[in-house]
Amino acid sequence: MSLINGIWVGLILTLLLGPVFFTLLRASLAHGFKGGLTVAIGIIMSDILCIILCYYGAAQFIETEAYGPGIALLGAAILLGMGLKYLIFNQASNKTGFDLKIKDKAGLFAKGFLVNFVNPFVFVVWIGLLTYGKDAHGEGYELILFLLGVLISIFGTDLLKAYYAAKLERFLNPKTQSRIKMSIGIVLLLFGIRMLWWAWKHF
Repeated sequence: MSLINGIWVGLILTLLLGPVFFTLLRASLAHGFKGGLTVAIGIIMSDILCIILCYYGAAQFIETEAYGPGIALLGAAILLGMGLKYLIFNQASNKTGFDLKIKDKAGLFAKGFLVNFVNPFVFVVWIGLLTYGKDAHGEGYELILFLLGVLISIFGTDLLKAYYAAKLERFLNPKTQSRIKMSIGIVLLLFGIRMLWWAWKHF
């Protein structure tokens, strides 16, 4: 029952569109399903690390004034850099998804990991989920199943997004692809500005 509950909660979370969604979409359009898969692995690994840190007492440190604005500034810098890069180097897909090199995979993994991990709001969400999970299922095996269910939903839906985005790319002409990727770059810039504003307000 706790696993099913976690899956449902995870599905609800996937309805929230954040910078990780657009990073995943951009990678899938540019590099195919393999590119999206690599970003999805980076995202889920950062979520697992967030859970571990929050579970073992990092929540109090994360909520301090010193941590929040600092990590938000780092996240804003990453999002602004990615957004500008996508706008400046906005090229149509060359279907490199079938022959991604090690450095390409490492870069895509890092993007998925960092965009998720340096977002303070992600920690807030996991702190809330841990609190809810403990209240609903206790702190033992059932809590682990609940969190596993959430992770399964997140990773599974990310794979579906990557798969269908890669399929969609085949039907888009280069001009349309360029416009979509430019729009993603603008969205990431807006997320970066929003995070920068949040950090400035909390310093």
